[in-house]
Amino acid sequence: MKGKKNLIAIVGAVVVLFVALAVLKPAPQADVVVAARDLMPGHTLTQADLKIEQLPQSAIPADAFTSVGEAVGKTLAVARSAGDIIRQAHIGQTVKLAPDEREIGLHVVDASGLGGTLGIGDKVGVVAVIQSNDMAHQGTFSKAMIEGLRVTYIDPDFVARDPQEVQAMPTAENGLPTTYRERAHEGVINVAVPVDMQAVVYDFGAANAPDKVYKINALELLSALSSASNATLYLYRMGDGAKKFTSSGLWLPDLIVFPATATPTPTPEGWKPGMPTPTPAATPSP
Repeated sequence: MKGKKNLIAIVGAVVVLFVALAVLKPAPQADVVVAARDLMPGHTLTQADLKIEQLPQSAIPADAFTSVGEAVGKTLAVARSAGDIIRQAHIGQTVKLAPDEREIGLHVVDASGLGGTLGIGDKVGVVAVIQSNDMAHQGTFSKAMIEGLRVTYIDPDFVARDPQEVQAMPTAENGLPTTYRERAHEGVINVAVPVDMQAVVYDFGAANAPDKVYKINALELLSALSSASNATLYLYRMGDGAKKFTSSGLWLPDLIVFPATATPTPTPEGWKPGMPTPTPAATPSP
């Protein structure tokens, strides 16, 4: 009986040992290309920018580069910090300004900068939101101003985190990603702006009034909106083949509408509920 108990104890110990070895066994590793230094959007990758690291296979995204030669010569669409995995999703087009373009930086926050989801080469439009403190006209006015601006740079700390990449980051003993950086909720986005004069159209067709057209330089407009204390600019993304549109702009106080107040019917003296409703006497003609 005692021998049987000893056998059970030995078998149990062996099982525990195998389980422990299985748990402690390192995960299968694989080569992956990572940034050897901080890299900016629009940068063309060279041999010196990249290096090979070994990471657990489960931590490597499916579109990650596995050899430096595959990535050399590619152009980054987003910023990469030293140690970040380089993926196909990070590759974009080379940023070059046309002779009739100039580049300008716009300070944005999550709401005005689409939460950092814009990419290099995306086309955007601009909505201006202006607070009027004039005694006769107090309120908020908004107007879609210009379109077709090309994104050329995004602040690396403002770029939205890729959920797949955050999930793939190797973790420390405390369970937190070892390379995770807190994302900033404001930053700078650069756009390429045409130097030609552009038309800002106030379309009053719905009000049967003539349109108003102002010719502006987009660089001057964006600079003024960025520096004015009573104005905010919002970017919106444009899809491929986006249809042009015009608007009258929106004066927010016009949306504040109150129900009409009913005018009670005058009743003669002595009238009580249940009696016929009196008919107002006709007003004699002059």
